[in-house]
Amino acid sequence: MHDDGIALGAVAELARVGVEDAVARAADLDARTRAVALSAPLDSPVLVGTPEEPGIVAVVRARRHPRADDPDDQTLATEFCVEERVRAAADRWVTWRA
Repeated sequence: MHDDGIALGAVAELARVGVEDAVARAADLDARTRAVALSAPLDSPVLVGTPEEPGIVAVVRARRHPRADDPDDQTLATEFCVEERVRAAADRWVTWRA
């Protein structure tokens, strides 16, 4: 895909596999995919496959930082803060017995 200039969709068609577009948050990706997505050059195909699912290729089209005025980002931040507060309170006040 790098050397011959064929588009990813055309390569997928030749290989008889599907192509799908997705918008994902880093927090929603598994650790391996997140590492690739955060470090991959933009608009460049990168192999993300695993031994269980080989051959997965991703193309990161854009990245963006969270924005305070985005309702989805606000919801995610609130959920994260609540989870952290609950975890801190449990660590401080709960004694787990085996």
